[in-house]
Amino acid sequence: MKAIKTVRIGVVHSLTGETAERERPLVDAILMAVDEINDSGGLMGYTIEPMIEDGASSTAVFKDKVQMLFDSYNITNIFGCWTSSARKTVKPIIEANNGLLWYPVQYEGLEESENIVYSGGCLNQLIEPAVDWAFINNCSSFFLIGTDTVFPHTANLLARTLVEDRGGEITEEQYTALGNTDFMSEVDRIWETKPEIVLNTLDGQSNLAFFKQYHKAGISIPVLAACISEAQAQAMADYACGHYACRSYFQSLNINENHTFIDKFRTKYGKKRVISDSIVSAYSQIYLWKQAVEDAVSFDTPEVRALLHGQRFLSPGGYIRVEPNNHISKKAYVGLIGNHGSGQFEIVWDSLNSIRPKPWLGVEEAAGIRPIIKSASRWVDTLRASSDILDTA
Repeated sequence: MKAIKTVRIGVVHSLTGETAERERPLVDAILMAVDEINDSGGLMGYTIEPMIEDGASSTAVFKDKVQMLFDSYNITNIFGCWTSSARKTVKPIIEANNGLLWYPVQYEGLEESENIVYSGGCLNQLIEPAVDWAFINNCSSFFLIGTDTVFPHTANLLARTLVEDRGGEITEEQYTALGNTDFMSEVDRIWETKPEIVLNTLDGQSNLAFFKQYHKAGISIPVLAACISEAQAQAMADYACGHYACRSYFQSLNINENHTFIDKFRTKYGKKRVISDSIVSAYSQIYLWKQAVEDAVSFDTPEVRALLHGQRFLSPGGYIRVEPNNHISKKAYVGLIGNHGSGQFEIVWDSLNSIRPKPWLGVEEAAGIRPIIKSASRWVDTLRASSDILDTA
């Protein structure tokens, strides 16, 4: 029997615009989790009612929609945002209203807020295992290529430090404009500098163009990508096969929880749908919120927030846990792109254990540093606001 009373949550993702193709599947995942909970009797006697708003791939629209959810509906838990710029734009609104934003996308870190749950992961859970895997496979010279945005710059700062600390070298570091599709000069430089591996932090559709031109050039140096999903791998399998990606989840993960999730998702949305780590994060964070609400025996946000830390959930990618910095411990995987066109990765390495999130790249573990993290986060926000670098994950 379904509950009669309702509790509303906000869902703000782009249904139109440049990032809509990547954000719409996250809405599907959220709605599936909500339906599962409602069909099993609801949450503490309440039916969850998601109010879905279109961020329209615009930071200004995200800001307006989030403010409206607070002002018009008093909704205090909002699930959404894709880019870091959207998250940064709504962060002051979330904090001023003492709400919670549940953010499902891997991001560059250098931020911490008690009003945001960063469920997508941060750089030490992505770049550090990628570098570790490369060294395990005797690759110690790296060519770094990325989009000229905050995420790749920060990722490559960490990568350079890790590589050089291990006695390796960076043969070159290059950035390209968001949406660029001409990579012949970068491909030529990779050929000329002859690294042992290319660490790729290109965003979005640029990956398709890069891999196509890289394949055409006949270069056999492996590429390890940090920002491609199953859907992209499916679209470029003919020319990206044999290269790699590092993520916190792959659809090919062979565990019961993942098989069950895939079956349910495809039954609901179509048998050809592919799953990504962001989809899994969007789904899992609904359950993390549910558990905290049940433990608090309240929908009151301060009470829920007080019981977030330590929440564990058996997600499709394995157990995840909310840590005291409001980030999530999770595993990392390296997958090989196959040539069968299904968009699936053959998992060739995993971290075995969950990796604790370090959004400040490990600096936060130094003695006495915790008290200044909050002021440092505000300083980084101010710096980004005055930067000419487009802030997008």
